[in-house]
Amino acid sequence: MRQAPTFESAFIPPLGPYLIYFVFKIFGDTTAAVVAIYIMNSLFSAACIPVVYAIAKKISTEMQSRLSAVAAALFLPGVFAVTTFSASAQYQFLALVVIYLSIQAAQRGQARLFALLGISAGLLTLARSEFLIPAFLLFFISSLFYFFKTRNSAVFKNSIIAILLYSAIVAPWTWRNYQLYHKFVPVVSHPWHEIWKGYDEYSTGGMMSTVPGRPFWITPGWHDDIIRRLDSIPYNALFEIKADAVFKDEALGFIRRNPSQSALMTVKKFIMLWTFDFHYPMSRHPLYILCIAAVLIPFLAGFKRLWQQSFKNREYSVLTIYAIILIYYSALFSVTVALPRYQIYIFTLILPFVGIGYHTIFNKLFKSRSRAPLIQNQ
Repeated sequence: MRQAPTFESAFIPPLGPYLIYFVFKIFGDTTAAVVAIYIMNSLFSAACIPVVYAIAKKISTEMQSRLSAVAAALFLPGVFAVTTFSASAQYQFLALVVIYLSIQAAQRGQARLFALLGISAGLLTLARSEFLIPAFLLFFISSLFYFFKTRNSAVFKNSIIAILLYSAIVAPWTWRNYQLYHKFVPVVSHPWHEIWKGYDEYSTGGMMSTVPGRPFWITPGWHDDIIRRLDSIPYNALFEIKADAVFKDEALGFIRRNPSQSALMTVKKFIMLWTFDFHYPMSRHPLYILCIAAVLIPFLAGFKRLWQQSFKNREYSVLTIYAIILIYYSALFSVTVALPRYQIYIFTLILPFVGIGYHTIFNKLFKSRSRAPLIQNQ
C-alpha cells in the first residue's frame, strides 16, 4: 500500500514488526536501518547453528553433533531468512530453542527450564501465530515424560509456571485484539485467508497460480466476485475480520464443491512441502533441490536410527517432541499453503538429525563396524 491503513491491524504476528520498528526508531528511515535489520537477521540465523549442535548433543555423539552443526552452517536456503523482513530468522531460532528446552524439561524437570520454555514459546507464538496450539502440548508432554521417569508430581507445578509465563507474553496482545475486534483473536486476524490460498481454482498450493508464470494473488479477472465482496466492506478496524469471513466462505465453498480435488490438493501440498514446489521455477533449481536432498535424506536415515535406539533404550521424549512439531506443521501447511519459506523453516528444525544420518550412511557405505553408542548419557 502507498499509505499505511488508518486503523490498527493484527494481520501478521507482532514480534517481527516490533523489532523492525525499533530499528527504524533508532536509525531513522535510512539505509543504515536496512543494513541493521540484515545484521540482526544474520545474528539470529547464525545463532541457530549452536542450538542445532546443542539439540544434536542430546540425541547423538560428539562427532554426529558436529556434523549436524556443519550441515546447519552450510544449509544455503537458510540465507533466505537473512534477506526477508518476515521474521524468518527470529522464528527459526526461537523454534529450535523451544525444541531444545522441551527436551531438557522432559529429561530434567527443573522449574528454571519450564520457565525458559514458557518464555521462548510465548515469543515464538508472537512470531508464528499457529504455535499457540503445540505450545501447550509441549508443556504437557515434557512434564508427563519427566513424571513417568521419576514419579515426581512436582513437575506439573513447573508446567504451570511455563503456562503462566507463556500467557504473560501472549495475553497482552490477545487482549489488545479483543478490544480492537470485540472477539477472541489470539494473534492474527486472517487464518482463513491462508486456508483459501490453498483451496482455490487458481491455486497450485504453493507460490504460483495455475496460470504459468503468475504468482498466486487476488487478481482482477480471476477473483472478481471476491474483490466485489471485499470492496463492499467498510474500511475500518473491523475490515480484516469481515474480510477473513469472506475467505472462509470461499474456501469452504470450494472444498464442498470439489471434495476430491481438495483432498488431492492437500496431499500435493504435503509432498511439495517435503520435496519442492513443482510450479515455482526457483524451487526447481538444481542447487535448491540438492540442498533439500542433502538434508532430507540424512534426516530420514537419522530419524530411523534414533527410532530404533529409542525403543531399545525406552527413551521416547525426543521422538515424541519432534513428532508433535513435524506432524502439526505438516498438517498445517498441507491445509494452508506450502511456501518455500515454510519448507525452509521445517528443514531448519530437522537439522539436528542430519549428523546421525550422515554418520549412519557413511558407515553403511564403507561397511564400518564401529559400535559407538548413538545416544550418550547426558
